[in-house]
Amino acid sequence: MNKGIKVLTLPPYPPVRALDRGLKLIEQLSESGWSTPQSLSRTTGIDRSTVYRMLSTLVNAGYVARRGDDGQFVLSGKLREIASGVRQDDQLIGIISPLLVTLVNKVFWPSDFGILSGGRLRIVASSHHLTSMTIFRGLVGKERSVVSSALGRAILTAMSEPERELALTALGTPFDRAEVDRAVTATREAGYASAIGTTVAKISAIALPVNVGDRVVGAINLVFFRSALSPTQAATKHLEQLRATVKAAELELARLYHHSAETP
Repeated sequence: MNKGIKVLTLPPYPPVRALDRGLKLIEQLSESGWSTPQSLSRTTGIDRSTVYRMLSTLVNAGYVARRGDDGQFVLSGKLREIASGVRQDDQLIGIISPLLVTLVNKVFWPSDFGILSGGRLRIVASSHHLTSMTIFRGLVGKERSVVSSALGRAILTAMSEPERELALTALGTPFDRAEVDRAVTATREAGYASAIGTTVAKISAIALPVNVGDRVVGAINLVFFRSALSPTQAATKHLEQLRATVKAAELELARLYHHSAETP
C-alpha cells in the first residue's frame, strides 16, 4: 500500500521584487481608495520615485486612474473586470483540490468533488491521479448519475424538498422516484450517502454533501474497490476523515461566500 503521495511543486525561485512591490501598491490602493503618491509611499514602505514609476505604468495599462485636480490615484474598473472573470467553479476547485490531496494521503483511497448544474452532476476536482488505488485517471469533467451515484445522493438528500423536485425535474430524463426516495431515506439513516457498483461494477463509494449555510454546493466522495471494503466498512474506517475534509471545505467556502457577498 502507498506510504504517501508525492505532490509536484515548483522549485523555490526567488521572488520578483518589482512585481511584489507592484502588488503591494495595488493592495494599498484597494484599501485606501484615492491616494497621493506620498501617502502610498508611507503606507507601503516603497520609495517615492518607485511609487511614481509604478503608478505611471499602471495608469498607462489602464489599471489605475489619476484625478487631474489634485493628482490622486485610484484603482480603475479594469481590475474589477479581471476579478469578475474568476469563475465561482474555479474558486471552489482552488479550495477543494488541496483538501482532496490531504485526504488521499491519509486514507489512500481517492476522492472526487462533484457539483450539480443544469441537471448534470459533474466532477470538478479529483485525487484519482494521485494514487494507485483506483482504476480511473482523468475524472475531472466526467459526469455521474444524480440519482444512483453516492455524490448525487448526498446532494439530493441535503436539498430541501422543493430544491430536490427542481433538481429532479431538470434531469430531463426518466428516473425511478422510488429509488430516489429509498436513497434519501437510507442516506439520512446512515448519515452518509453510498453507492455499490452503480458506475463501474467493481467500485463503491460513500459521500457527504458540502454545505454553505442552508445551501448545498456539491459533495465529496470516497471511492474504493468492492473487493476491499463495503460501504459500512469504509464508513467505519474513514468517515470521520471524510467529515473533517468536508468541514474544512465548508469553513473555507463560508469565508469565500461571505467575502463575495460583501464585495460591491
